[in-house]
Amino acid sequence: MKHQSMRSLLITVIVTLVVLTIATFAWPQVLEPQHISCNACQFENDWANKFCVNCGVSLAASKQAKLAALQREQEQARIEARRKFVADSLARAQAAAQQRLAREKATAAQISRTAATRVDTNAEEVREAARVPAFPAPKDKRPWYQTMLSAPAELPRLFNVPTAEVLGSLDLYFTGGGAFGIEKERNFLGHAGLGLGDIAEVEFATQAVINSLQQGSSSVPTSAFKMQILRACDHLPAIAASLRGTTSWHYLEGNDPNISFETRLTKLYLVASKQFGQATAHLGAGLTDVRVRNPRGWRFHNPAEKELQRNLIAPFGGVSIQANPKALVMIEIEGLPSYNFVEGGTYDGGGIKNIWAGVIGVRFYFTNWLAADTGVRYRSDFDGIADANIQANINMLLPLGRLRTVTKAN
Repeated sequence: MKHQSMRSLLITVIVTLVVLTIATFAWPQVLEPQHISCNACQFENDWANKFCVNCGVSLAASKQAKLAALQREQEQARIEARRKFVADSLARAQAAAQQRLAREKATAAQISRTAATRVDTNAEEVREAARVPAFPAPKDKRPWYQTMLSAPAELPRLFNVPTAEVLGSLDLYFTGGGAFGIEKERNFLGHAGLGLGDIAEVEFATQAVINSLQQGSSSVPTSAFKMQILRACDHLPAIAASLRGTTSWHYLEGNDPNISFETRLTKLYLVASKQFGQATAHLGAGLTDVRVRNPRGWRFHNPAEKELQRNLIAPFGGVSIQANPKALVMIEIEGLPSYNFVEGGTYDGGGIKNIWAGVIGVRFYFTNWLAADTGVRYRSDFDGIADANIQANINMLLPLGRLRTVTKAN
């Protein structure tokens, strides 16, 4: 590398000398000035004059002295130019040589590091090959019911209002309960659901309806399919759609068994859920198709009709607030189908309408998979707060999908 640097420097010097030689021979001759001063009287004459116009003295000596001075100045300028050119050329050559040397050193260092890394890698591979296989990780000794859920289960509804969440794949949940406190609230509400692939669920449940013949509420068996359309993201809520309907015509009677009718209903709804810190808002709307037939003790307004039909549109919503890791405050409101039939009356589809029901209460988790819902329920057809009742549910979630994963891991 040193020999290469010296060779480059020598070539640069030779080129510089050649350029200087050419410049020396190509340097222009001394140019004649335009004026000449007379040595006798110092009068400024034109260079072309041979004698001083003022005193008549010959200007030959003055011209010769002037040309000699100009020639010395030009020679000095050529010397300075050559010196500066040589100095600049040498400086550039030295800088180029230093840069080349630095690059060569960096390349050599990189080659050394690569070789060292290759040696370390080979040594590590040898050590790995010679290493004794490690023992498998010890199994988790905790009971299965303590490992299958690391956090409280998130159910796909509040008290009665559905949310946009769905059960995890192969998860099962069961709910049983109702409204208690007064005689006309004797209905039992139950739910059983199964998660499908983390995007859908099927459910079998009882749905509350308001039956004026019993002066209270009743429940009808239903089945439902729910599918999540959109998962929650930064700015968009989770959205789900569901279709719920009775499995067949359901027989409802009044306080007098001689007064009754048959009904079936189907509800299509869309619901959205969005979390805001510790609170989650749920908002939706549903279309319920209600049918009634075979009235006893009362009759249709049009005797030729085989059944009454009414489409009810009602929004619903709720808010859940995580008060602490074991308690969830819930508020909800929904519309329920109401049959306003009275003994001996005559009715058309207008006898079927919406009644509003609201619940405020708490969901408390005994364990991550067992919770109790307790709250105060009030309906828009109540006469006063004395008619309010207590709604209580027991919820149990069996995360079979997660249990299967934990079992395989153990």
